[in-house]
Amino acid sequence: MKTAGALTGAIIGLSRPVRRGSPVRAADADSLPGNFTIPQAPILIPEGPWRTIEGGGLTTPQGFKAQGMYAGLRASGEKGDLSLVVSDPPAVSAGAFTTNVMCAAPVSICKESLAARETVVAVLANAGQANAATGAAGHADAVRSQRAAAEALGLDDERAVLLMSTGVIGRRIRVEELCAALPALAGGLGASARHGLRAAVALTTTDLASKSAALAVELAPGRTVSLGGACKGSGMIHPNMATMLGVVTCDAPVAASVWRPMLAAACAASFNQITVDGDTSTNDTVLGLANGAAGGEPIVDRASPEARALEAALTALLQGLAKSIAWDGEGATMLLECTVAGAASDADARRVARSVVGSSLVKSAMFGHDPNWGRIAAAAGYSGVQYSQDEVRISLGATELMAGGQPLDFDAKAASAYMAQAAADHGTVEIRVSIGDGPGTGQAWGCDLSYDYVKINAGAFKGWREGQTCVGRARAYLSEAHYKAMNSDAPPCFRYPACNHPSPTKHCCRVHHLTRRNETNLQWLGVAVAGRLCAWMAIKDDHPGTNVLAWVPSLSGYPF
Repeated sequence: MKTAGALTGAIIGLSRPVRRGSPVRAADADSLPGNFTIPQAPILIPEGPWRTIEGGGLTTPQGFKAQGMYAGLRASGEKGDLSLVVSDPPAVSAGAFTTNVMCAAPVSICKESLAARETVVAVLANAGQANAATGAAGHADAVRSQRAAAEALGLDDERAVLLMSTGVIGRRIRVEELCAALPALAGGLGASARHGLRAAVALTTTDLASKSAALAVELAPGRTVSLGGACKGSGMIHPNMATMLGVVTCDAPVAASVWRPMLAAACAASFNQITVDGDTSTNDTVLGLANGAAGGEPIVDRASPEARALEAALTALLQGLAKSIAWDGEGATMLLECTVAGAASDADARRVARSVVGSSLVKSAMFGHDPNWGRIAAAAGYSGVQYSQDEVRISLGATELMAGGQPLDFDAKAASAYMAQAAADHGTVEIRVSIGDGPGTGQAWGCDLSYDYVKINAGAFKGWREGQTCVGRARAYLSEAHYKAMNSDAPPCFRYPACNHPSPTKHCCRVHHLTRRNETNLQWLGVAVAGRLCAWMAIKDDHPGTNVLAWVPSLSGYPF
């Protein structure tokens, strides 16, 4: 039975490490270097006249291939950092971008390419360097990478390749490493689900889970098309997108005059409705490719039944992906979903919902499991939308907190327990606000604001989140999980972690939020999955004469 705050959706990918000889990977997809073993976030696609495709992603629609690899743009040995998505035939293109005036070089180049061409062939994305605030040199690097990708794909026009970058602002891309990797990346393209997953993982930076999904929708009797998507994002997330990259693939035949406003509208109801921390990034990009490989008459009228069905499915897909970003917010313990009704328009309702989930006081109250409805009312009130406070109703889960603009007697302990259960499950807290009797409705998504968010972004934990191998990280993983089982002769690195926090696993390993149901699960995820390799390296480094397996027998049998 689901608990009141449980997140609906399966966490795909939380499996035990693969032992030697387990034939679980496609050799062709995994022939290129890189670590692609991070979990997959739950994608909560709204219900509707479409079918979610289990395990689907970028390569689900016909005519699309993808690949991801480690190209040396991140620290050595880390997860993939370069991804490529290719369409054959060329695809009608659309894009939505950051509103930040300090936009990155790839954003400017994408806008120029979309203005020059209706169709494109590929999307190239790098992780590690944002290539923002890098001046003319950074722009030249981006142009060079675009041309090199076109050459690797045998294209005459480099503008048929769109670019995305994510990483540290002020750092130029490692263009030599990137360009050197492109022939192998292009040669490793494939249409399997694994190829699509690798591309999705290679998009990520501080994300703790990859985010991809696909669905099929019937546009008319006997006419079904598919949509796939992948995105990344965890911090610097705020309406008008944030440090958020997204790629959408679609095999429906649709005119650019329809596809481009369709993507913009879908983004307005999805990616522009999420917030983690109120910071708008320099690199936000969502790119949509529709190649028509499913066949049939082109969709040329946005008001047609086929176009409306396609747009509804596209919006649902992007909303599912957007919610996964808020769920994976830096330091988050829960997803916040605010639904607003009774507004004069949908736009007004969305504005109020954004204001509520973006409030630092609301987010802090959620983290503290405090049913402080006054903060919700205040955040709705300063949204800029006009309404009568006498008509305001607020509820938290099943508990109504306010009606007719006045507080109600409610069970504060039950409301607090609802939030506590959501945090324990990394689930959803539902906030409902009604501001009148108008027809407008809207939703927005965010997350709570925890101590870990500050620690992560203060810099002390940034090295771990970016995958820097270090002894301190291994000590943090191992100490809490193994200390009770160890005798007093265990090496000091097991007894006294580098982190002085009384709960070092929780504070040095943010992965714990994926499974906080009990201590055993915490130990299993923090050590058995994420910590084994760096633990091995750390023990060998600190105790070169130690028989590692004697101290940690559970390390035996893993393919290091």
